[in-house]
Amino acid sequence: MPVFSAALRALAAVKNGVSNVIHSTSIPWSRNTRPASVLSRPPEHSPKARTFFDGRFIFTLRSSLTPLHKAAYIPRDNFNENHINYFFCLIQPPATTLMNNVEHLKKRADKIRRILRKIYPEVKTQLFHLSPFELLVATILSAQCTDKQVNQVNQVTPLLFKHLKTPADFAAAPLKSIEKLIRPTGFFHNKAKNIKNCAKALIDRHDGQVPRALDDLVNLPGVGRKTANVVLGAAFGIPGIVVDTHVARISNRLGFTRHKNPEKIEFDLMNIIPRKAWNDFCLQLIFFGRSTCTARKPKCPQCPLEKLCPWPDKTTHNR
Repeated sequence: MPVFSAALRALAAVKNGVSNVIHSTSIPWSRNTRPASVLSRPPEHSPKARTFFDGRFIFTLRSSLTPLHKAAYIPRDNFNENHINYFFCLIQPPATTLMNNVEHLKKRADKIRRILRKIYPEVKTQLFHLSPFELLVATILSAQCTDKQVNQVNQVTPLLFKHLKTPADFAAAPLKSIEKLIRPTGFFHNKAKNIKNCAKALIDRHDGQVPRALDDLVNLPGVGRKTANVVLGAAFGIPGIVVDTHVARISNRLGFTRHKNPEKIEFDLMNIIPRKAWNDFCLQLIFFGRSTCTARKPKCPQCPLEKLCPWPDKTTHNR
């Protein structure tokens, strides 16, 4: 959605020449939005746009679908509340433009997927499991874990599943016993409660079976959309977008999304990645994020996606 950077509260300052540069909040815009109601809305989580007053008014627009950049200039002395409606009319991109940019994103995403498939031809979850229930438990244990701690989860789960095999076993086990077995994974108090309550919920609601529906899974204790999508994809082969820190970071760098919220990123990726490729693409991004497109020291010079990546903060040498 286009973002309208309005500075109505700064109008008085502009007219009086109080401020040369003003940073305003980003406000969602639509044709039917009235200025009075716009200011009452909270800012979005998206990056804030900037409004500059330096002898003229400069309005900058960014679209979430494409790097559209537009600017409108109005002399400071002539700028007033009446220009707000002018901006509303100015910044609406044609529907055909948005459609064309979605198609452009899809084409670029296809090229990126082909490259990642060559690097990671066969991908699967690295969590140890022999059944959908074991995968559910292992995924809950992997929550809030770093990549190194995920390896710790795989060291814990074989012994855990040797002692406790079924939802009934976990539901009947003392909480302290579960905590002792999973302690090395971190946050073991909350994880033990979630696993025990999740096992009880499976027995009460689903006859002890892991459900195959996203809505049913996210209603289980300790299960969010990421955990649910991991289970659906790895245990049942049902397509889903798994947004972890790697997927979120790389999706933003590649220009597939401008959001930080995992659910919004999930929906953005759904629009440009074919459904049948959801599971593999997310796993490929995770492996790619661990090896090349890391958080602090990305290896941009040797990155196979460098020519397809619009990220403005690329490194010029390996650090």
